[in-house]
Parts: sequence; C-alpha cells; structure tokens
Amino acid sequence: MDLCCGRDLFTERATLETALLTKEKLKRYEELRGDWFRFSLVFGVVHGCTVTQLSYASTLQGARLANISLATLYFCYTVSALCLADDFVRKEGPLRSVLAGLASYLALGLSYALYAAAPGWFTSAFVVACAVVAGAGGGLIWVAQSTHFARTAYDAGGPAPIAFASSFAFWYITLEGVIKLTIACILVAYANLWVAISVIFLLSFSAYAVLYLFPERCGFEVDAAAPPRRLRDFAHTCAAVDFDALTAVARAHAADRRIPLLSPQWLAFGFSSSVFTSWFCGKVSEKRDEAVVGFASATLSFVAGAASPLLGRLASSVGRGAPVAVAVAGYGALCGLMLGCGSIDGITSWGTVWVYAGLQGVARSAFEGTAKMIVVEQFKGNATQLTNRAMASVYFHMGVSSMVTFLCLEVAQFGGLALTFGGFAVLLGAGYVAAEDHTARLEGQPEPPPPAPQQQGLA
Repeated sequence: MDLCCGRDLFTERATLETALLTKEKLKRYEELRGDWFRFSLVFGVVHGCTVTQLSYASTLQGARLANISLATLYFCYTVSALCLADDFVRKEGPLRSVLAGLASYLALGLSYALYAAAPGWFTSAFVVACAVVAGAGGGLIWVAQSTHFARTAYDAGGPAPIAFASSFAFWYITLEGVIKLTIACILVAYANLWVAISVIFLLSFSAYAVLYLFPERCGFEVDAAAPPRRLRDFAHTCAAVDFDALTAVARAHAADRRIPLLSPQWLAFGFSSSVFTSWFCGKVSEKRDEAVVGFASATLSFVAGAASPLLGRLASSVGRGAPVAVAVAGYGALCGLMLGCGSIDGITSWGTVWVYAGLQGVARSAFEGTAKMIVVEQFKGNATQLTNRAMASVYFHMGVSSMVTFLCLEVAQFGGLALTFGGFAVLLGAGYVAAEDHTARLEGQPEPPPPAPQQQGLA
C-alpha cells in the first residue's frame, strides 16, 4: 500500500524526513498521501472510461455526429473553464463540484450506451445534449480537482506538490491505459461495441458510487450538518454567476503575467492531443486495422503513466524546470519525426505508429504530471483565488487549443502540423524561462508593510 501511495516511488524516504523534520508532520503527510492515492484511483477510473468512450465516438456514431458532439463538448468545456468553473467551485466547494462534473460524464456515457443500443434521431439528439452537459461539467471537474490538489499539497507540506502531481498522473493515466486495453480486447473477442460501451458505463458508475459514499477516504472535508444539495440548488449557483465572476479568469491574465507566459505548455498539449485523437488515429485507421488505433492509444497511456514517476523524481532532484525541458524535447522530437517521415504513409508505417504514440505519451506525462505542480509552485504565497484562476486558465487554454485544432484539421497540411509542434517547443521553453524569471524577481522584492491601523474620529 505504501508503494502504491507513492512511498519510495515518487519521493525518497530520506527526502521526506529531511523536508518534514518532525514525526507528526511525516505522519500527516503519509495520511494525506493515502487519501490522495484513493482519490486518484476513483478519478482515474471515471475519467479513463470517459476518454475511452470518446476515442470510439466516430466508430460508434459516424463521423458527422461524432464531430458535432465532440465540437460541442469542447466548446462548452472551454466556456465553463473560462466563465463558470472558478465561481462554481468557490461557492460549492471541490467535493460537490467534482461529484457534479463526474455525474455529467456519467450522463455522456449513458447517451453513448443508448445510442449503441438504438441509433436514431432521438438518441442522436440525446448524445449532443449530454455533450453540452459533459462539457460544462468537464470544466468544473478539473478546476475542482486542481483546487483539491492545491489544498492537499499545501496541507501535506514538504515535496507534496511534485510527489502528489506525479502520483496522480501515474495512476489516472495508467488506469486509462488499462481500460483502453481491456475494451480493445473485448472488441477483439466479441466484436460488439454495445457490450464494450455498456461495460465502460457500469465501471464508471461503480467508481462514482465509491466517491459519493466515501468522500472522506479521498481527502475531502464533509460537513455532516450541512443540508443536502439538490439539482435546483446547483442550477441556482450557475444562474447566480455575475459579470465579475464571468470575467475573473480572463482578468487574472492581466493581473499576473506568469499566466500567459506559462500558457504555451497548456496550448501545446491541447494541440498535440487533438492531433493524435482525430488526425493521427484517423489516418492509422485508414491504413491499418482499427484494433491498431486502440492499442496505440493504450500505448500512449502506458508510456505517459510510466514516465510520471520518473519526471517526478527528476523535478525533485534537478528542479521543476526539468520536466518542462522533457516536454520541449518531446514536441521537438514529434516535429522531427513527422518531417523525417515526410508523408502520411511514413507516419503510419508499422514501427512509426508506436514511436509517435510513445512520444505523445511523454508529452502528455510532462503536462499531466507538472502543469498543476508548476502553477502551485509558481503562485506559492499568493491568494488562493489567484491560484484557482490560474488552474482554470490551464484548462481554458487547453480547451481553446483543442477546439481550434479540431476545426482546422480538415484543411491542415502535413508539414504545417509538423512545424507547429516545433513552434510550440520553442514557445513552451521561452515562456517557462520568462515566468521563472518573473517569479524570482517577485520573491526578491520586500514584503509590503502592513497598513497602519485607522483611528476613529471623534463624534
């Protein structure tokens, strides 16, 4: 259990004892690490099931309905991350926000299962409607997860920001790979997509039930005296969002220049993941058997999961810039691979498929394992609300990048995609260096003196 939670996998024991100093702090750290491990498992199962379903959208629904539903999902995801998520999570708290967001994923899974059982105009409309709900919920999920991560990491102290981010990435991405591999094997054995989609939905529902029934075991604080929340209460929270809340994340970009400086990392991942999901997997399915797409996607997840503890150790020993350097190298390698292949036939050759999937896995691990850690570390000492808005900005930029990429892939040229990978590699590295320089200058400034107490005037 200690190994699964991350002991000696993501952080050396000697490092913990040196950083935390007292046995009480070390015990508290290990308790929170166990809670974070259980949350990572539950979250990983539900999210992995949802991502696996999306990878079969075109196969299940056809290209037209799949493109409409996915574009709708990412549009609502982007709007939610920009305008709704920060205020919703602040008012409802991370637990209710995570539960609400994951429930929206269950609704999307149910729509896929119903469409697989009875395709038609009604189930098609239901898929698009659930895509709206899941997109809005997706924005809530990641901001709430990031808030829960920040609180847990701050409470645990020591190397928690790096270790917890690495362990979360490892478990939730690895579980996604296991689910993708399992579903691919089911399809090989039964050749029945309805069976596979139904298994995904039941598994996702079971994991959700665990989080709903035992939130304390996942590190959430629960107020037993609080009245239960109903659907109309959540709707009232959404309706009560004012203009200041709608523009809070956008204004945070002007309030702290590190947010736009760090954004190339988030934009790059949105671009690369969309290219892999839509363009690369589509080209592979044209040139190879459909099962190759599933196994390549699983390979990506396994590589990303395996790289997470390595990047965590690298960040602990070398510094938080080391995983960023790995990301720069990964995107540069993807650019070089595509330019070297020179054509779609080259990039979809038997050996290149696995190299491309592996490099995308490294890029994903660098994002999943370090993006939130870098935000927490960069904004350490700032107001919690600014940190939350920076977290929301991560997923806003990723959503915008994904949406724009999906819209442009129909007319994108092979060489243009390759050079875009290279451009992001340069922007990513330069932006991170500039953000670190800004943080160093802020840390070197003296603390402002506290305001003088005001004296009451005489009546």
